[in-house]
Amino acid sequence: MTYVMVPVPEDQVQEVMQYVLRLINRASIEPWDEASVTDFFQSVDEPTRALLSAVAASTLRDEPIRESDAVSAIQMNRREMIGIMREVNDLARETGRPALVQTRTVEEEFANGRTREVRVLAMADDVARFVVEADRRHLLAGDDLPIP
Repeated sequence: MTYVMVPVPEDQVQEVMQYVLRLINRASIEPWDEASVTDFFQSVDEPTRALLSAVAASTLRDEPIRESDAVSAIQMNRREMIGIMREVNDLARETGRPALVQTRTVEEEFANGRTREVRVLAMADDVARFVVEADRRHLLAGDDLPIP
């Protein structure tokens, strides 16, 4: 690989270097595949599996799940749910993979026409299919048996 020197204004050197590092990090990320999702799903605890399953199911229905609904689905409080989500994404990053669960804000419209912003959780469609399949296998195998 050859290198090219590019002039950068002195006051922007640090910003450009950070940008280059972000590009390098993005290029080194390995996508999720069925085996890696299954291994990951198997290695986490039950509340984490519940969160992943709820987000995956809503993603496949093309209806990102609201944070409040995710909290209800895993029967924990919001702080615990956010902690689980952060831990999941940190573990994914440590293995050189993209985040499993993403958050974004969408506008929700009321019957009277007013709107409000709501935070929702989602994941990539292919990852959602892998999670649903890993969950199905886990349920069929039982808690004490390894996933085939």
